Amino acid sequence: MSDDWNPSEDPKPQIEADCAEGHHCHSLKAKLDACTARVEGGDAGEETCVEEFFDLMECVNHCAADKLFAKMKLLPEVNGNHLVLTDFISYFCVYPVALQQQKRNVGPPKWPTLISQPVCQRSIFENTFDRLNSFIHIIDEQTNRSVVKRQARIMTGTMRAVVVKKPGNASGLAIDTVPKPSPKDDELLVKIHSFALNRMDILQRDQHYPVPKGASDILGVEFAGVVEEVGPKVERYKKGDRVFGLVYGGAYAEYVTISEHMAMSIPEQFTFQQATAIPEVWFTAYQALFLINDLKEGEDVLIHAGASGVGLSAIQLAKKAKAKHIIVTAGHEDKLAFCKSLGATDGVNYKKEDFQQKVQEITNGKGVNAIVDFIGAGYWDKNLASLAVDGRMVLLAFLQGAVLEKSNMAPILLKRLKIQGSTLRSRSLEYQIALRNHIEKEVLPGLVDGSLKLIIDKEFGWEDIAEAHRYMESNQSMGKIVVNVTK
Repeated sequence: MSDDWNPSEDPKPQIEADCAEGHHCHSLKAKLDACTARVEGGDAGEETCVEEFFDLMECVNHCAADKLFAKMKLLPEVNGNHLVLTDFISYFCVYPVALQQQKRNVGPPKWPTLISQPVCQRSIFENTFDRLNSFIHIIDEQTNRSVVKRQARIMTGTMRAVVVKKPGNASGLAIDTVPKPSPKDDELLVKIHSFALNRMDILQRDQHYPVPKGASDILGVEFAGVVEEVGPKVERYKKGDRVFGLVYGGAYAEYVTISEHMAMSIPEQFTFQQATAIPEVWFTAYQALFLINDLKEGEDVLIHAGASGVGLSAIQLAKKAKAKHIIVTAGHEDKLAFCKSLGATDGVNYKKEDFQQKVQEITNGKGVNAIVDFIGAGYWDKNLASLAVDGRMVLLAFLQGAVLEKSNMAPILLKRLKIQGSTLRSRSLEYQIALRNHIEKEVLPGLVDGSLKLIIDKEFGWEDIAEAHRYMESNQSMGKIVVNVTK
């Protein structure tokens, strides 16, 4: 509608055109401006302008209400959709009815009184109509109503998440509606854009991995997203900040909570996908090499599953620490070549070669100072034989079993070996915060300047979560598998 208002024109055709185009507030703004100018210029009396504005308000009300309620009839299955009307009803019913009642009881309000009412404040009716138009647009554009259902979830405190409908294999994964978490005093509520897969997710999916006490039973421990809400004691972050981090569970979802002391700011040059590929592999690799195995400059290290996410990170950290021999195992030549491109000095194809024999050759019979192992029982004896005197080994998984039928433990005593197992997820929050601080100070700068490489193998949309799990189980990947949370 034009900013110029001709009182002699019938407003209904223009109002209906405005409403059809979604510009419901243009008529009211134009009329309010025109009436105010006429009153201040002495061209019309206050009572006349008040009457004209009331008539126009009623006309706009009917046009907008008819359109909205027609759309709402399409959504009978959305629980609580009436909540969408709250602002609309407040604007078109509460204030106008109060003014109409005042008009009947004590006469029309004076123009200054009328324009001071909330119903006449531009910001209020603009925001009201903006929300109204957004919701109508959602109904029109989303034929499958998925976004409308998301609006309903926001209103009722729920969210979407990947759930295990039936344990046993990837086919049991599905996206469903679950309760939305609320942040504690020192926590952030983060809207997730991406999360990454880890081997523990498969074990948890199949009910072979105990979730830490108090942790979410939703899969996933690493994510990247945007802060949606902060607890009252949070000091480091605010709504809208881009963050990533490691959590005890719950990352396969639209929202997750995290301690502000565990969250990390996403460097401006990083995407959400790059950030979500950081936490688990770099935390685990750093802990294994330095906090447990105490790797020193000039020492030799053997890293099994070298082309895994943790393996690739460990190779780069060992190189950064100036290890002498960085020996890796993998089952394909292309994987070994990739490991060498990141800093591995020697590669062993475990399908064709005996890694124990190769270690002895490479180290001139001395053995390696440290081993990072994911294999377990299948490599136990050869690992003990591959360690040097005072050697250290960390066990991070049991991909070939955890039970030894027969083994000679004498090397542990004779070579003074130190062997330790570690599951990062079960560590205390205080331990994880200390580890997080190491990563922020000693690893993140290298990732930012490119001296350390982020390796993402493949990305999936979360509607393809079962396919993503099958891909991880196929052992084809070199690096992280990232999943994007789609609307």
